Amino acid sequence: MSQEYLFMLLIIPALVLSCAKDHPTAPLPVKEKVSVVEVSKESVSRTLDTFGTVLYSSKADVYPSTEGIIEEVLVEEGDAVGKDDILARLRKNKLLLERERARSEVNSKKALLKLAEEKLRLKRKSIEAELITLQNSREELIRKEREHRNIESIYIKKKRLFEAGGISEEQLRELEMALSGAETELIQAEGRLSAQQIGFRDSDILEAGYSVPENETEKKALFVIINSRIQEAEREVAQAELDSALTRLNAVEMLLLETNIRSPIAGIVGKKYFDQGEKVSPDTKLFTVFNTERIYIKVELSEGDLSFVEEGQEAKISFDSIGIETRGRVKFISPYIDPETKTCTIKIECENPERVIPPGAFASVSIITEPQGLRTVLPENCILTDRGGNRYVFLVRAGVLFKKEVKVAYKTRGTLILSGGLEEGDIVCENPSPHFREGQEVEIYYKEVDE
Repeated sequence: MSQEYLFMLLIIPALVLSCAKDHPTAPLPVKEKVSVVEVSKESVSRTLDTFGTVLYSSKADVYPSTEGIIEEVLVEEGDAVGKDDILARLRKNKLLLERERARSEVNSKKALLKLAEEKLRLKRKSIEAELITLQNSREELIRKEREHRNIESIYIKKKRLFEAGGISEEQLRELEMALSGAETELIQAEGRLSAQQIGFRDSDILEAGYSVPENETEKKALFVIINSRIQEAEREVAQAELDSALTRLNAVEMLLLETNIRSPIAGIVGKKYFDQGEKVSPDTKLFTVFNTERIYIKVELSEGDLSFVEEGQEAKISFDSIGIETRGRVKFISPYIDPETKTCTIKIECENPERVIPPGAFASVSIITEPQGLRTVLPENCILTDRGGNRYVFLVRAGVLFKKEVKVAYKTRGTLILSGGLEEGDIVCENPSPHFREGQEVEIYYKEVDE
């Protein structure tokens, strides 16, 4: 072995020891601490999370029925009202005076009607009396005819006796005078009966447009009707005038009622268009009342989300501003997609029995597009997305990071429902940094969950 080679064997270790003294060994790198979560399966329903605004199911514009001046306003915008609740009142002094005049006219017409009815009643009684008198006159005429025949028969016999010398001329003259008197009385009886029969003849019945009854009682009743037509007409005129007066009174009463302006529906006063003291007319809009007993949530969905939604699907609805949660169902899906926004309008119907949810309120909506089921879930903050749009996570195994691509079926309220890539029990890094690299060693810890 040469001396030079031996020298090198001796000097190199010395140099190494010298360098080791001047440059101490570097410390091992510190492992990064990461929070992790365990992949699990949970019973969840698939939801489409979005937001919307409240629409009323119907509305009613309120107008006064008569002209007047607003005297009192009982509600303001936003107030809940029931059907037929009074919203405002019109001034009604003139109508009160008009009602008094109408009442006086009604009382006057009632008195005239009563008078006409009394005249008709008396006329009918009078006709009944005339019919009795007419019957008596007929019977009297029969008696007079009988008396005349008797006297005439006696006169003829006595005249024969006179011619035979059986009685004196004076006795014959007395019989002639008696016969003459009987003839006079018969003529008078016929005249009275003829006069009394006017209006009570069969011809009068026919002239009045009736058929002659065969029954005597029916005929008498018909004579009463025919001979009291004037009084009956007066009663009808009086009744018509009373009806007209009552109509005017009822009209005034209705106008007085209509000075109370009422809500035609239950709901919320959405708009008031006037101030107290203003003069209004039947074409003046006073209020708009929204029916909010049943409401709609108007939602704008993207064209891509629309394929998951069907009519009848249940939806969870939250109103954070008023602290109310409720449920509804998809009632309407518009067939039209806006070409500019690429969105479609749907309406979700829900009840609002206390009418505390106002039109225009903002709502968070979760439409349940699939029923409850056991699915693999992962918090959304565990996912990263590369430039190609692929989603991936960092698995942690034995303190080492492994990059793993995952498939997301859908998202619901910050939780991702996976369709592939992970298994139940996998440990995944939470809030991973895009600078993490596969194979990197890390120190893991689990976040404490508040009880």
